[in-house]
Amino acid sequence: MREKIFTEKDILLKLFLSGGLIAIFLGFYYSQFAEMYQFKSLELMLILAYGNLYIEEIVFIVPVFLWMVPLIVIIFFLGDYIHRNFDQNAAYIFTRTARRSLWLIGQAVNLFLYILIYYIFQIAAFCVVSTVLGFSMFSWDVGIMLIVSELALLVLSNYMIVLLINVLSLFKLNSLFCVAITLTTNIVCIFLSAILYKFYTKNIAIIKWLPFTQGILTWHSGISSVADFFPFNIPHFSILFSIVYLIIICLLLLFCGVCKIEKMDIY
Repeated sequence: MREKIFTEKDILLKLFLSGGLIAIFLGFYYSQFAEMYQFKSLELMLILAYGNLYIEEIVFIVPVFLWMVPLIVIIFFLGDYIHRNFDQNAAYIFTRTARRSLWLIGQAVNLFLYILIYYIFQIAAFCVVSTVLGFSMFSWDVGIMLIVSELALLVLSNYMIVLLINVLSLFKLNSLFCVAITLTTNIVCIFLSAILYKFYTKNIAIIKWLPFTQGILTWHSGISSVADFFPFNIPHFSILFSIVYLIIICLLLLFCGVCKIEKMDIY
């Protein structure tokens, strides 16, 4: 028990430290871009750092990498979370099928809470850094709505990716292979979006159904507060749609994980 609690505290500490460093880096980096708009708004800073990926700049690679930095950190710390705990606790916990399922659900809940805490802390730290740099909230109503929307999309989209990696590892696949195939699929979806935007505009709505693009806030429609700065959006692509879509995918992944773990032999 002591080892388990220490491990959880250790993970939280690493997430706090890495999240804080990322927040500082993104704060200084995007403050330069925000000043180009001559609009020192904290809302704009939040969108630039966590809610936007210029679709026409995807081909330059760097914007994609910056967009994925927080995700890469989460994967580094949590990509093998379930597999690692499975190996450590199999002999003590998995003597009964029902106990296996409950254990896996508990692990999935832990993953979600880690990612939620990670982003809450990181966005809070980013707001502090941005405020120190001279940015302020122009409209609290709009700002709070943007923060809640961004947080929901980021947490759910990143949770889906981390959960996918962890569930794949239950199928006796190497953890690094699971990470590689998931990140590659993520990048392919992002570049496919750029290809659709440039060459197949009539089929742009396909982006709405790509699981790995659900976390990009500015690509959603109906967000009037960002339309002046980020004109590109996909018609009929609401934030609510993404939230429901991501929840369904996560539930399906968890169901697959439960089905797999119930049939596994423990040695």
